[in-house]
Amino acid sequence: MRKRILPLLVFFLLAANFAYSQLILNEVSQGSSGTKEYFEFVVVGTRTCTDSTADLRGWIIDDNNGWIQAGSGNGIAQGNIRFANVSNWAKVPYGSVILIYNPTDKNASITIADDATDANHDYTYVLPTSSTYIEVNTATPVSPSSATFTYGTTGYASRTTGSWDPVGLANGGDGVIIVKPDNLSKAYFSFAFAIGSAATATIYKTSMAAQKNCYLSDANYTTTASWIVGDAPANETPGKPNGGDNTIWINSMRVQVNPPTVGAISGNNTVCAGAKTTLSNSTSGGVWSSSNTAAATIDASSGEVTGVAAGNTTISYVVTSGTCSTTATYAVTVTATPTVAAISGNNKVCEGAKTTLADATSGGVWSSSNTAVATIDASSGEVTGVAFGNATITYTVTSGSCSASATYAITVQALPTVDAISGNNTLCVGSTTTLQNTTTGGTWSSNSAGATIASNGEVTGVTPGNATISYVVTSGTCSATATFSVTVQALLTVGAISGDNTICVGSNATLQSATTGGVWSSGNTTVATIDASSGEVTGVASGNATITYTVTSGSCTASATYAISVQSLPTVAAISGSQTVCVGSKTTLSNTTSGGVWSSDNTTAVTIDASSGEVTGVASGNATISYTVTSGSCSATATYAVTAQGLPVVDAVSGNNTVCVGAKTILSNATSGGAWSSDNTTAATIDASSGEVTGIASGNATISYTVTSGTCSATATYAITVNAKPVVQAITGNDIICVGSKTTLQNATSGGTWSSSNTAAASVDNTSGEVTGMTAGNATISYTVTSNGCSAKATFNITVKEVPVVPAITGNNNVCANETTALSNATTGGTWSSGSTAIATVNATSGVVTGIAGGPAIITYTVNNGGCQASANFSITVNEAPALTVSNNVTICKGAATTLQASGAGTIQWQGQAAGNNVEVKPEATTTYTVTATSNGCTTTKQVTVSVDAFSMQLTATPNPVAKGTYVAFATSANTSYSVTAWQPYTDFSSQIANTQTIVASDSKEYYAVGKSANGCIDTARVMLQVSVNEYDVFAPNFFSPNGDGKNDLYYIYGTVINAIDLKIFNQWGELVFAAKDKNVPWDGTFKGKQQPAGVYIFVANITLNNGASVQKKGSINLIR
Repeated sequence: MRKRILPLLVFFLLAANFAYSQLILNEVSQGSSGTKEYFEFVVVGTRTCTDSTADLRGWIIDDNNGWIQAGSGNGIAQGNIRFANVSNWAKVPYGSVILIYNPTDKNASITIADDATDANHDYTYVLPTSSTYIEVNTATPVSPSSATFTYGTTGYASRTTGSWDPVGLANGGDGVIIVKPDNLSKAYFSFAFAIGSAATATIYKTSMAAQKNCYLSDANYTTTASWIVGDAPANETPGKPNGGDNTIWINSMRVQVNPPTVGAISGNNTVCAGAKTTLSNSTSGGVWSSSNTAAATIDASSGEVTGVAAGNTTISYVVTSGTCSTTATYAVTVTATPTVAAISGNNKVCEGAKTTLADATSGGVWSSSNTAVATIDASSGEVTGVAFGNATITYTVTSGSCSASATYAITVQALPTVDAISGNNTLCVGSTTTLQNTTTGGTWSSNSAGATIASNGEVTGVTPGNATISYVVTSGTCSATATFSVTVQALLTVGAISGDNTICVGSNATLQSATTGGVWSSGNTTVATIDASSGEVTGVASGNATITYTVTSGSCTASATYAISVQSLPTVAAISGSQTVCVGSKTTLSNTTSGGVWSSDNTTAVTIDASSGEVTGVASGNATISYTVTSGSCSATATYAVTAQGLPVVDAVSGNNTVCVGAKTILSNATSGGAWSSDNTTAATIDASSGEVTGIASGNATISYTVTSGTCSATATYAITVNAKPVVQAITGNDIICVGSKTTLQNATSGGTWSSSNTAAASVDNTSGEVTGMTAGNATISYTVTSNGCSAKATFNITVKEVPVVPAITGNNNVCANETTALSNATTGGTWSSGSTAIATVNATSGVVTGIAGGPAIITYTVNNGGCQASANFSITVNEAPALTVSNNVTICKGAATTLQASGAGTIQWQGQAAGNNVEVKPEATTTYTVTATSNGCTTTKQVTVSVDAFSMQLTATPNPVAKGTYVAFATSANTSYSVTAWQPYTDFSSQIANTQTIVASDSKEYYAVGKSANGCIDTARVMLQVSVNEYDVFAPNFFSPNGDGKNDLYYIYGTVINAIDLKIFNQWGELVFAAKDKNVPWDGTFKGKQQPAGVYIFVANITLNNGASVQKKGSINLIR
């Protein structure tokens, strides 16, 4: 195999691209010497149920006919050959390989016996051009050297000698042209080498000299990269696929596509119009259809047939598998359904009653859906009500095998059930009583004028005597009656009631009647109750009540009534207000109940206004205040205890009567226990307990001192004035001054005095504000202004700082351009600066000087202590760096040497090397070399990198060890990009430049490959292959029959040396239908629980043998049912 094997599914997809048959070149060889030439063709096409072969009769094969490149010496051989018009070429299976060779100098690589007819059915045709199946024509086509060439149709005949001459190849350049007989003026496929151009031929290779062949490596026959030029005979495979992808592609075209098997249709072959029946088929997945949908339709998936109208139809069931389908048919007859008229008659009947139904359509049969409710005579249609409920009456008319029905809903009404009448069976003349019946919906009636009855069952006595009351309940047309006997009695006479008709709540009164023996009762016992025998009434609550006196004789009673009114005691709310009042003071009590009168039981201590409730304290003491409310003849009172208290005595307030804003002063009073307050807290506040006054703002306030005894208090007052402090503006001026210096501060407020908190650090003139720095330190300067005894001041913090001492700068006074040197000064905290930044710059903080360009510069170091500073200067000279030129970076192979070169001003030295501008180095690994040029103390340094290509290639063999006769894959790898230039032993490999190769293991030996890196470095990788003999015993059957007969029902791969297996099986569309990694798990011919159809399946098995070697088996399986 010459290339890697792609996943099998890819090749099924590739194969699917060929929609029509064609003949394509698969390999062409110049042979190892002489004219050992041959052409290998493949028949390309996609198999379907109806198409699996190609007709090659009349297809023409030629070398360069002058169209690829005109003129003599360009590989033009006189004449051409074609496939003879014989039956052998009429149906050539897709995927067949046809090998045509030169019989006069047969290539030794052709080891397959001649088989011009594929007698052994291995899809391989092998024949020389001298075969009778090949015809030769020595004439050239018309216009051979142009794009309008045309091959003739005459002059062809079989030849036993010189038959190869018309297609012989020239080593210096030639081609192969395939022409289809239906277009003799166009190359169906063409291959050229070393003549013409890629724009002319289908495939163009720049060379294919003697001892070379060119073969298609995969399925992409129109892609130049897929055509590989190899060596003859090493890479020749005449009569066989070219391995790897090419083999899988060709094998995929050999998979036969068979139509599916469909079982017979079963089910009813007749159906009535409007009725349904379901057909079935043992083969799943098909689609149902009807040839005459005017007679019957069928559901495409379920097979349910619906009769539409009388007639015949053919039902089809089509099962499709891939591009193939098979149909089963079934004849169905639709019979017309008779027409039945509507049923007429009563739709209701009572239990036990009868009614007769009718239908205009004669000959039918009557039936009932519920004979427990209603029965019907099958011929007469007479319905008998059996029990309450509903039933459907059906009238069925039959014609042939089809019948039709009319239905009629009928209701059997139950005879209603009437409960017994309940109620009083006696009443008096003029009185009423109501009878009841739990059965609703009935009608009341009386058989006598002495007692009448209303619709609600209320009986009224009219005259003494007896009457029968009836209650009739009707349900539909059915009714039932309950009766009840009633006696009417004569009336009694009761004397009128006398006595008080009004009483108060809680009081009593007795009523009387001239008629004795009666019973007293109250119509509203929540207002008034009455003793049933004595007639004594008791008022319970405000309101009205009717008192009844009832006398009974027999079942008749007579009553007299009397209206009585109970008046309530008025409700008085609780009194609210202060329970204490100071002597001489007043307070008002209140009550939410209006209309009452106030009074006091001790007017020597407390008096109260009878209407307003205003209480006046007269003298120390207690009194009970009453509030009385009267309603009619009833009254109620609420009481309230009040105490009159005497007033406390308070002394005069003493203390300062003025205070400044922001200042404090304390007032006092000889009477203890009082509370202080201010009537103007915006001017002055006072602590309620201590009497401390705080001036808030300019103004006046009255201070009060209040002493409380009980609920009574007395107050002493005191006037106080708050004077404002003067407003002093902020001090302005410098807040930092050096020792020995002066500065004057200012304040916009005049009349003030200046002072210093620390005259040892800074003194100040008390009138002018001039400050003098004395010694380093801090001082607070104050400016104080006084007005009306109140003063205010502004303060200003000032710092006195020493003038710093800066010593001389130290450091190198020379620096190279683009280099640095650090200057220093014993005084820290200063700032560096350069007077000539175009020559030298200096870091302001670190003092590091950087040379910019040649020349002198002044560096200054300034120390600032607040606003006090001092500086030191330093002269420095910048020298230019010498020029230096070096050779470029270089890459060498490991073990090689190279010369490093340098030139420039001053002294040049390569680091770690001998003196001199140019030095030779031989590094073992990639190394960077440094060279330095020195002049006037300045240096220039550059680097050259010598990269060492440590190219190292590895070679592996998988598997290793390997069983003899099985495939072993060699793979190269390296630590960098590379190409392979040779493989050894030379004769074991099909290519000398492939990075990976696969061979059949023969015996143990050492293999090696030579590689070259992108930099041209060479390395050789070796591997020792261990080949095991007599351990390859693996058998993969090419068919099995999972039909349950106990023979070949399961598919295994057999072998005595199999240790592990990874088996995958694909159907003809590339779908994985089975996978197993256990050698003891077989395929039973199903996928997802469904039996798979008969046909050809592809298997791939990766097998690990007991010795650790790996074997891959792949091929086809014929599943037979």
